[in-house]
Amino acid sequence: MRPVITSFALFTAIFAAPLAVRSEPGHDFTGMADYYHHSLYGKKTASGQVLAKHLYTAAHRTLPFGTHVHVKNHTNGRSCVVVINDRGPFTKSKVIDLSHSAATELDMISAGTCKVGCTVVPKPDVPKPNIAKVNVSKLNVLKPATAATKAETPIKIASTTKSKPEIVESKPEPEIALKQAIAMKLTKAKPVAPLETAQKTGTDENSAELEGAEPIKWTEVR
Repeated sequence: MRPVITSFALFTAIFAAPLAVRSEPGHDFTGMADYYHHSLYGKKTASGQVLAKHLYTAAHRTLPFGTHVHVKNHTNGRSCVVVINDRGPFTKSKVIDLSHSAATELDMISAGTCKVGCTVVPKPDVPKPNIAKVNVSKLNVLKPATAATKAETPIKIASTTKSKPEIVESKPEPEIALKQAIAMKLTKAKPVAPLETAQKTGTDENSAELEGAEPIKWTEVR
C-alpha cells in the first residue's frame, strides 16, 4: 500500500510543478482563441462569478483563477488584458475562450476565431484606502461607576416660598470711625458762653427779654 501512495505523491509533484510555473508572470503560450456564445452570459463560471459581456474575462484549462493574461491578436496586432475566471476551452484546437468585450477589443467577432499570443502578467497594484486609525484608549468613555454615581445624585426641587434676604450691617471703616470719635471729643470740650444778665439800671426787666430790642427808659416827672 505504501509504494502506491509514494508513487501517487511523486506523480502529483511532477505534474504540479509545471502548472505552478505557468501561472508566474512572463509565461507565454500561443494558439487559437474564440469567444463565448451569447446564450452563456448570466450563468455562473467555474470560479463562481457570473459571466458578463462587459467584463474582460477568459477561460483557461490550468491557469489559477484571478491570473492576468495579456492577449494579442496576431492578425491585426490588437491586444487586451483579461482575467481568468473560468475553465475551458474543452477543444484541443483552442487555448483560450474570451468574453464578448475582450473579443470586440481584438476585433475578432466577425471571424469567430483568431491566432493569439498570450503572456501572464503581474496583477496591477490596487491602492489601499487610507483609513485613519482611531485610538480607542483616548476616547472619553463614560465608566459604569461614574454613571451610577450620577444616577444616585438627588434632584433638588425649587421651593415655592421666597426666602427673606439677609440684611448685612455695614461696619464703618476704621479711618472714618476714628475721625467721628475725634469730632465728638472736640464738641464736648468746647466751653459754653455764660448768659449775660441784664442790668437793671433804670430799665425794665421785661424789656430785656427781647433780644435786640431797645430798653424803655423811665423819665421822672417834676
